[in-house]
Amino acid sequence: MIVCLRRRFKYSKAADLKEEPYWGRLAVYGAGGYTEILPNSSDQLLHVLMQLQRDEYIDAGTRAVFVDFTAYNPYENLFAVARSAT
Repeated sequence: MIVCLRRRFKYSKAADLKEEPYWGRLAVYGAGGYTEILPNSSDQLLHVLMQLQRDEYIDAGTRAVFVDFTAYNPYENLFAVARSAT
């Protein structure tokens, strides 16, 4: 069962997100912004991504999209943290 409690997008300040600005090739992006925590389940992830598309989460006013994720390798007991920016 997929439960989606949709809320309108809420801006978070950099201090609330505990982030630093991102220095891109063409611009510096402040650390504040609109965030969405994505679920681990592929079914729920697909549902959330479709909902974000319907809600026009990314629109003509979007300057950049950052995806932060963590991967864990249990055999090596190592974490990898990555940020993808588009």
